[in-house]
Amino acid sequence: MTHVLIVEDHEENRNLLKMLLEANGYRVTAAGDGLEALADARRDPPDAIVSDVLMPKLDGFALCRAWMQDARLKDIPFIFYSATNVRPDDEQFGAALGAVRYLIKPLEAKVFLEELRAVLRQWTGQSAPAAASPLDEVTFHVLHESALARKVEDKVAQLEAANRKLQQSEEKYRRIYDNLQDVYVEATLEGTVLEVSPQIETLSGGQYKREDFIGKSLKAFYADPQRREAILLAIQQQGRANDMESTFRNRDGSLVSCSVSATIVRGADGELRTVSTMRDITERKRAEEVLRESRKLLQLVVEHVPARIFWKDLDLRYLGCNTLFAKDAGHSRPDELIGKTDFEMGWKHQAELYRGDDKAVLESGAPKLDIEEPQTTPDGNTIWLRTSKVPLRDKDNRIIGVLGLYQDVTERKRAAESLRTSEREQRQLAEQLEIERSRLVAAQLVAKIGSWETDLTTMSVIWSDETHRIYETDPAIFCPTHQGFLKLIHPEDRKRVDEAFGRSLDQRRGLCDRAPVAHARWPDQVRGRALAGVF
Repeated sequence: MTHVLIVEDHEENRNLLKMLLEANGYRVTAAGDGLEALADARRDPPDAIVSDVLMPKLDGFALCRAWMQDARLKDIPFIFYSATNVRPDDEQFGAALGAVRYLIKPLEAKVFLEELRAVLRQWTGQSAPAAASPLDEVTFHVLHESALARKVEDKVAQLEAANRKLQQSEEKYRRIYDNLQDVYVEATLEGTVLEVSPQIETLSGGQYKREDFIGKSLKAFYADPQRREAILLAIQQQGRANDMESTFRNRDGSLVSCSVSATIVRGADGELRTVSTMRDITERKRAEEVLRESRKLLQLVVEHVPARIFWKDLDLRYLGCNTLFAKDAGHSRPDELIGKTDFEMGWKHQAELYRGDDKAVLESGAPKLDIEEPQTTPDGNTIWLRTSKVPLRDKDNRIIGVLGLYQDVTERKRAAESLRTSEREQRQLAEQLEIERSRLVAAQLVAKIGSWETDLTTMSVIWSDETHRIYETDPAIFCPTHQGFLKLIHPEDRKRVDEAFGRSLDQRRGLCDRAPVAHARWPDQVRGRALAGVF
């Protein structure tokens, strides 16, 4: 098994590199600095060495020079693997010392392994190439010191850049801290307050300043002991509390609803502490109360509107309904329908019909209004509904379901059908009456018998065509009345006919009499006789 010695002062990096090599079939010896690596190599020479540059006790450059000066080790290929000394001068110095590769961190695992395999293939069984011209002590020290100086320069530049970033970060977070609407609170695990942001003045309406809480117990922030204990328990069990409600008490006893989020962190001194934020949610609570009242009102409307109301999701499963709809479905409460489909209702035989309408609304985004359709009731009867359906949309106007309502129009439909039947029967009766009237007219014409009708309320009179013919009057001009009729009777008979007419009215029975007729053309000369009847 190929033996590789790795030299890395950073423990995490050393362990990761060791795990990578072992996972790929290498035997690995790991050292934390150059002196340890030399001792390990002399005790158990490896097939290759992979070394960092910047390390305590003996750095990578000094290790490489000592390696090349050791008769037992100089033929073993030396690979630098560094993230710090990455200038071309550093690579040239490494090559001058006798290194076969100078790899820059970080490399992908695949690339690193390929480089290592290439080195092992090239120098397995043979000596690694020596430096073109070995460095003397003076040259080595000059180049070594130059490399260290470059490293110091790089470190100083990195520190300066880091300090600038830190300063910028501090300024950024100071602005955030100063302008944060939430109250920031830092405390020991025992509950002693270490820091409070100035926003405590805003939260308390000017009744407190941050100095009022420094060194005090964290309990001073919580008016409700139960909620305070719930927050502390969440921190202890889960390491954090997220958006938990609490109440802050002011000096004057007034309460402020707050949302508290907290977690445990390690401070710069290494001690564990809690950091938390408190947000005034008074307006949010008011809005929630308004929303609750609005929902109650909406539910009240939904429950008392004289219609069945329901709503479904995109899978056409019921999300809710009012009680009237639930009872139509054979349930006592709306929540019993949640998650169910039409196939699970008493109207399962009409499920495809209903779902077809639902899908049309969802796909088109357009409502379907006043659809008349049948429904099977839980007791097996069929009723008729007038249904309207509209798409349900979210705040982004995306369709998320369908809302429907319907009314039971069974009685209305039955009444309409009865009306149509009655109208049909009346038309048939009118047609039959017209036939009978035609027959009566024909019979009167043959028998030369006239008839009239008198409305007892208005005393208006209707004469048959034969009556007009007998009295020789024009139906288009002459408007018959009782008095007009009497004028056409012979003067000697008028009184008797009028009295007979009156008796007929009083006794509610028919009148049949023959009276001499005085024709309009010869009122004083002609006397005929006609049959008069009152019904």
